[in-house]
Amino acid sequence: MVLLLAACGGNRTQTNVSPPVVSLEGRQCEARPNLSTARQVELEARRATVVEVGADTPCWNDNGKTGNAAYAVFALPQAPNPYMVRVSSAPHGNAILMPRVQILNESGAVVREMGRQDMQFRSGALGTVARIQPGQRYLVVSSDPQSVGERNARIVGNTTVTTVPVPFGAIQLYDGHDSVHQLQGSHNGVIAVAAMAMVTAN
Repeated sequence: MVLLLAACGGNRTQTNVSPPVVSLEGRQCEARPNLSTARQVELEARRATVVEVGADTPCWNDNGKTGNAAYAVFALPQAPNPYMVRVSSAPHGNAILMPRVQILNESGAVVREMGRQDMQFRSGALGTVARIQPGQRYLVVSSDPQSVGERNARIVGNTTVTTVPVPFGAIQLYDGHDSVHQLQGSHNGVIAVAAMAMVTAN
């Protein structure tokens, strides 16, 4: 069992949440991702580009080398200078998609791949950050068949702050507690991709 740690100010209430999808057997999956389905990611956009994947979304199997995996394709911004991309997978109920991330060039060749060893749980989502170079055109985020079905425990810290007036001003009292959420590796989840310019020193 993997223990995932996260700190946040509270839990979001989700509606219309599907149960974990732990099998895509029987699906006729493509040998490779269909790049024509790419969602465009904008550089320095106010919001991330968000896609929900699951049992009814496209799937692929790496020419039979891996099991069937749900996926989403993102078209990366074309910029003259390198920039950063953040990929995150948020829990969907008690399901969590462990992202497998591939960066492709204009011709669709894989130039970099990131797996579970590159992922960290931060701000309530599992993900990673990658540096994108000119000429890198697509980002493919898919479920990791080897992680599907695994059960993980996630510790969430909740903190509240109360301001109490005193004769010469006010003091703040902090109170908090930890809770444990059980998550299961799944083919379904919510994937978010955001592109950010790199900060350079003047």
